[in-house]
Amino acid sequence: MGTFTGSDLINRLSARLRDTSNTGYPRATILNVINRVQDCVNVRLGLVHNTATFSTSNTALYSTSAIASDYAYPVQVFDGNNIELDLIPFDRLVQQDEHWLRRFGARPVVAAPVGRELLVISPIPTVPMTMTVRYVKHPTTLVDGAGAWDLPDEHVGLVLDLCEAVLLLMPRDFQALQAAVQRAAPALQLEDVAQIVRRATPGDALKAPPMPEP
Repeated sequence: MGTFTGSDLINRLSARLRDTSNTGYPRATILNVINRVQDCVNVRLGLVHNTATFSTSNTALYSTSAIASDYAYPVQVFDGNNIELDLIPFDRLVQQDEHWLRRFGARPVVAAPVGRELLVISPIPTVPMTMTVRYVKHPTTLVDGAGAWDLPDEHVGLVLDLCEAVLLLMPRDFQALQAAVQRAAPALQLEDVAQIVRRATPGDALKAPPMPEP
């Protein structure tokens, strides 16, 4: 867990935006952007994890929202004997065993995420057991007050750069927006996107692509 609070981040962004009185950028608006951006950064980089347990039943499919309310995607899955399952892409599971949905066995061997809403445990254990999942979490929602954020403090610059870029869309300050995107892009491995933003003119940035000829 880091040390920055929601108020700290709002104040830092207000100073960057030269609006410490929050006349043009209300604190509630800035906070909304911060919460959305910190979530995107953590899901992208997998910075903060959590664990949860659930019991198997007569099915291979489990709702991730039932496993944990802050679940984003799995990192590791362990069976009731603390043996790690192979975590594989869903398409690979289907290729390996076309009968995975109804396959039973003494213990599960593989886990596979199906989008963000389902987790496959296969084969279905004949005797129910408790599974443990380590997963990337959605960060705790910040408020304009006390309460430290979940992300490591070394990522505060990245989060502030991305928030600044989003907020600068409001006054259409494309030059400053481009600078913020270029600062953030390397950490997210989005250098190509940064180059596109840098080369675009303010008019091009909002211009829709031409429609194909009928």
